[in-house]
Amino acid sequence: MQVMWTKPAKNDLQGIAEYIAQDNITASLEVVDRLLIAGNGLDMFSKRGRLGDIRGTFELVVEKTTCNIVYALKGKWVYILAVVHQSQQWPPSHNKEKIILELLQ
Repeated sequence: MQVMWTKPAKNDLQGIAEYIAQDNITASLEVVDRLLIAGNGLDMFSKRGRLGDIRGTFELVVEKTTCNIVYALKGKWVYILAVVHQSQQWPPSHNKEKIILELLQ
């Protein structure tokens, strides 16, 4: 399978990196590295995440971070839809199915 990071997921990574870097640049780089390795590793182990709250999605808890990677499988592709802090409500309570359609565009 091939991994595709969607634009919203890339934006999430950037936001996480910037937030952590305010206090510790080294920690920021380490967290983003762990997230990238975990996300890109889904090419070989695409179903290792738990079933997500939105039908058709999975959520991967990334070790040594406080983040989950939300992704969907379609054909030979793993679409990384979002990277969310574990304290965030995911998915947002409004219109869950619409969120997936928007993220896959």
